[in-house]
Amino acid sequence: MADIASNTSFTESYYGSMVNLHLRLDRFKVTGHYRTPPAAGMFGGYIQGFGQSIIEGDLSPGPEGGTKITGEWVHTAGPLEKGTFMVQWNQEEKAMKGWWATDADSGTRHEWIWRPITTRFQ
Repeated sequence: MADIASNTSFTESYYGSMVNLHLRLDRFKVTGHYRTPPAAGMFGGYIQGFGQSIIEGDLSPGPEGGTKITGEWVHTAGPLEKGTFMVQWNQEEKAMKGWWATDADSGTRHEWIWRPITTRFQ
């Protein structure tokens, strides 16, 4: 079977960053990235002016229909270190809705909403 890949983008609710995802539909895997705000340091943050986070996860059907993504995130540069997340398609909100948590405080789940970015061709 040939690899089936698809790319899609969302705006996430915590930092307001664009989340770029690469979906491996033949393997039910997701990889992606998003920018984080600068961490404290020289000139108030990283020289690039932003941080970076990597996402890796698994695709599965959600219990209420739609797609569910569960996985891990790592700030390669940014204010946090790493943790877990889960988002699931919410038909009413037309968005992926779920949570994220840090490994240091896995008991605290922060709401996370990913809204699709659409492009209209004329």
